[in-house]
Amino acid sequence: MNFGAGVPWRGVSAVADEKLANNVEASMDVRIVAFARARLEFSGHAHFGRSELREVLAYVVKSGPGAGEIRKPTRHGVTKAIQRLTDWGVFSPGSWSECIVFPGMSVQNGSKAQGEKPCPGRQPGS
Repeated sequence: MNFGAGVPWRGVSAVADEKLANNVEASMDVRIVAFARARLEFSGHAHFGRSELREVLAYVVKSGPGAGEIRKPTRHGVTKAIQRLTDWGVFSPGSWSECIVFPGMSVQNGSKAQGEKPCPGRQPGS
């Protein structure tokens, strides 16, 4: 990995990121970043199936009506979280629930670009 002269970098385990992504105690934002890093392809993109993020981001209702139930976040909630992370510079503009893109100088994937699938169609309005 090389982010340029004098730019330090760290390695992150995809297994640890998968575990964090599935931790129902972690916030949705943290879980989305972890799941995207775990899926990172050589291109800097992380691809997901339709509604896949909603499935992995299921959570247990802690109190009130439905306490103890497992629920999926709304599509709107996932979209807002991705937009928030994009606004903060964590993801690149144009990221959406089926293709999250990291800025070029924020992450790198050390594996070879084998079998990468192309980006799915753009989200309407993006």
